[in-house]
Amino acid sequence: MLVIVFKNMPRSDLMCQAVREKLNPIIEKFPKLEGSQLRLTLELENAPLHSGPDQFTVRLGIENGPYRDIRITKTAPQFYLALAELAERMLERLNRYGDRRRVQNRTRQRMLREPRLKALRSSSERPKDPDFYDDFDYIALPH
Repeated sequence: MLVIVFKNMPRSDLMCQAVREKLNPIIEKFPKLEGSQLRLTLELENAPLHSGPDQFTVRLGIENGPYRDIRITKTAPQFYLALAELAERMLERLNRYGDRRRVQNRTRQRMLREPRLKALRSSSERPKDPDFYDDFDYIALPH
């Protein structure tokens, strides 16, 4: 579920539509996001005391689900530029998150399958097999 919050600016249906057009393909690509709550904050920062360009800040937070605690913030002089950068960064983060989980699971399975790695993992047990040490190179250090 996507919740859009406007801060320091009036609510705009055009901006809501642009956000949904940008983020819906990403949500469809990652089905686990469908049950998560995504909170998108659109903020306009302008300086009333000195002249200068307005800055649009787009913040995305995933509140629950498998991708929880992902926070992304992008700021740009134009709203559409900040939104495009946020969508690109979100896609990168979600892909990297999935890759990291896959590598962790693969490493865990490898540790359980291979007895030599299992023996290395537990520091209290040293393998009794003398051939175990033949696979490793030892460097003798001078005393």
